Amino acid sequence: MLVPPVSQDAQVINNLYVVLYIFSALVFLLVEGLLVVSVVKFRRRSANDAPIQIHGHTGLETMWTILPMVLVAVIFLFSVNAMNQLQATGTFNDPLNHVHGINDQVAIKRVSEAKKVDIVINVTARQWMWQYKYADGFVVNQDLVVPENKTIRLDIVSADVIHAWWIPALGGMIYVNPGEMSHVWFNAPGGTYYGQCNVFCGLAHSQMLSNVKVVPQAEYDAWVAEQKTK
Repeated sequence: MLVPPVSQDAQVINNLYVVLYIFSALVFLLVEGLLVVSVVKFRRRSANDAPIQIHGHTGLETMWTILPMVLVAVIFLFSVNAMNQLQATGTFNDPLNHVHGINDQVAIKRVSEAKKVDIVINVTARQWMWQYKYADGFVVNQDLVVPENKTIRLDIVSADVIHAWWIPALGGMIYVNPGEMSHVWFNAPGGTYYGQCNVFCGLAHSQMLSNVKVVPQAEYDAWVAEQKTK
């Protein structure tokens, strides 16, 4: 990833990218290596030189059919494993008890069965801003502010058109549809993480930023107290 991962989900995605990069590099080296060897070893050395014509080679044809199938199957398994971790299906040795999902019965069931989170914030996507309603009752239309090293869940719905929540450093993108609740979970260290609506949603789409400020608990408490007085 171009943006260093800071959350568990972002790290899962980053690990998958690394695996795909390694496979891609190995395939590139193999193909380019065979190409160079073929050009050098079997090049035409004289005007009358002609290559030996061979009608098929069962061994080679079997190899270059099976190897790509195996490679694609391995990539598929790694991808499914990553998706299961992000969607709370989990794996046998690495179950993650959270969910990224659009409103359906499976996602609702996962949310209800997941471990309790520290803070739940209701988010409404509008043209062209993110509106955050905190449990304390106040609403802000600016950057999302949360305490560091706390598990945060965002329950997001759109009030108009399709939007998409995406903070690269915090994890994968998720669509936000009108009338359908989407859920995003993250736990991050202190810092400011930048994002933007990732689906074209109208003329001011480029201005629909979704930045997250993660601050120490004391600073967060002071910020909450200030918002309550407004």
